Amino acid sequence: MSHTTDSRADSSSGRRTILGVLVHLIGLPFGILGVGLVYLVADADFTESNARNALNWWVFVFGAGIAIIVMAFVLGAVIDIFVILAALLAIVLGFLGLGFSIWATVKAAGGEAWKYPLAPSLF
Repeated sequence: MSHTTDSRADSSSGRRTILGVLVHLIGLPFGILGVGLVYLVADADFTESNARNALNWWVFVFGAGIAIIVMAFVLGAVIDIFVILAALLAIVLGFLGLGFSIWATVKAAGGEAWKYPLAPSLF
């Protein structure tokens, strides 16, 4: 009997794992801490590469969040328009975080470790 498999997902070094798929959604409530923990305990290449991509994204989001807070409270104290700009950037960042996390989860379910746009490769 012939048995066909997807080599991207089922090879011994790159098998698709539940944690490798869900790590992107773990980032939504837990951010850097959640995906960082998954990255540290990952024992499958698929899980590790997805966790690395998610961790790079959430580090970027954390840094951008700090920049937005500085813009709102430091620059906003000088010129009011920075408060409005910071609020708009926070909304955009929130939508990007949600959308990219869902898309990365879908791609991971298909066996692909999707790299987030805008996120630098730090890990």
